[in-house]
Amino acid sequence: MRVVSLIASPIAVRSLCAVLCLLLTSALQATPPQVERPVDPGPFATGRSQLLLGGGSARVGSDTYLALQGRYGYFVAPGLATQLGLEAWLPLTGGQGLTTLAPGVSYYLYHTRPLVPYAGVFYQHTFTRLELESYDAYGGRIGALWQSSSLLVGLGARLTRAFGCTGGGCQLIEPELTLLLSF
Repeated sequence: MRVVSLIASPIAVRSLCAVLCLLLTSALQATPPQVERPVDPGPFATGRSQLLLGGGSARVGSDTYLALQGRYGYFVAPGLATQLGLEAWLPLTGGQGLTTLAPGVSYYLYHTRPLVPYAGVFYQHTFTRLELESYDAYGGRIGALWQSSSLLVGLGARLTRAFGCTGGGCQLIEPELTLLLSF
């Protein structure tokens, strides 16, 4: 009995190459290469501005305050904003008010929309006439925004720590509820 080797045959090799080429060509035509389109940064694009507004109540000793906060931000790169914040504590039950000025930088992970996580760092100086002295502090913030067109609503936390403070009460952790307008 004679065994014929198909691989050794020049006709078989050509036929096998032709079939493989046909299969490869059809496979390439059936699945076009996936070109990944860059994600549009939308309200987080370079050159865009943002206005963040917030508020709440605060208490120092027996005095109660209405705390109003605003931050203006400008995007220097997609998702990266430089910010300048201003916070005013208005006395509701006597006492003196205080004002805080806080420059900072925040980064927004806009690729994950509609939920946009963010993180940032800031420096702040507080001007006050309270028995507390005016002081400098640094801190960070982290949270997430929910995007609906150019309006974003967010929830996060902010940690502030006073420079040179060695006693108790040197750091403060506060929740942040944010309304962000982009233009």
